[in-house]
Amino acid sequence: MTTSPLVVDTFQQGTIFPILPVAPILSSANRDWDGIHVGYYRQPAWETPEATFLQHTITIYTGQPVNVELQAEGRWQQKTYTKGVVGIYPAFAPHIVNWNDEIEFIEIDLDPQTLSRFVDNSINIDCYKIIPQSAINDPLIYSIGMALKTELESSGGGDRLYAESATTMLAAHIVRHYSTQTSTLKEVSGGLPKSKLRKVIDYIQTHLEKNLSLVELAALAQISPHHFARLFKQSTGFSPHQYLLNCRIQAAKSLLAKQDLSIADIALQVGFHDQSRFTSIFRKHTGFTPKKYRDRI
Repeated sequence: MTTSPLVVDTFQQGTIFPILPVAPILSSANRDWDGIHVGYYRQPAWETPEATFLQHTITIYTGQPVNVELQAEGRWQQKTYTKGVVGIYPAFAPHIVNWNDEIEFIEIDLDPQTLSRFVDNSINIDCYKIIPQSAINDPLIYSIGMALKTELESSGGGDRLYAESATTMLAAHIVRHYSTQTSTLKEVSGGLPKSKLRKVIDYIQTHLEKNLSLVELAALAQISPHHFARLFKQSTGFSPHQYLLNCRIQAAKSLLAKQDLSIADIALQVGFHDQSRFTSIFRKHTGFTPKKYRDRI
């Protein structure tokens, strides 16, 4: 007698528990991140039931070496997972996984629509196929996973523009290197047209207090987030996220000259909902905490 695989939607809270026994240590479930879910897990020895995910799943192993068995497409594979090893598991592909010791990993789940919407909307998601990978070394995916984990550890709710920029880079990398669409993904160059660049910059400077989205900014330029991020950097020398931070710091400097405003109020006005995060980023950009900077004016 056979049973159908469990269907798991990782974007819905709680659906992971039939698959994993312990809740994630960190999760983006309550963050306003578009088209992606990120979790950081530490799990005991376990065997999952057969399951199929509605999202493409990327795992980045971060713990001590552990033996892992994976059943996919009716075949079993045995691997030793070491720190930095990456796995890529396509949506809708049933699999079973078991491991013999405590395991620690970052899991990134990408909505299949994200690959076309973030990377290039000319991609036909009904035609391309993600090529599964197990226990590969990919330094870029590892660094993106660690950066997103660090962002989850922040207490300020997470920077949406930063998370979506990382998602866009990850999605483009997977399409280019691990899918059947590799030959159709074209790069663009030359920077943004001046009128579109001015429109985006004006929007950023007018909405510093908002948790801005890469999708939102790309829509102003009427191109995909992936192409927008590349062209914006060619035009300004900065990524959209770096440019936004620079604008926020410059605005904060001006507001610090007004002694009637508290540092907490200034942080909120320039888009930081966590004062400690504001202090950390301000010091990184200027060499001073906001208080010391104010005292020097």
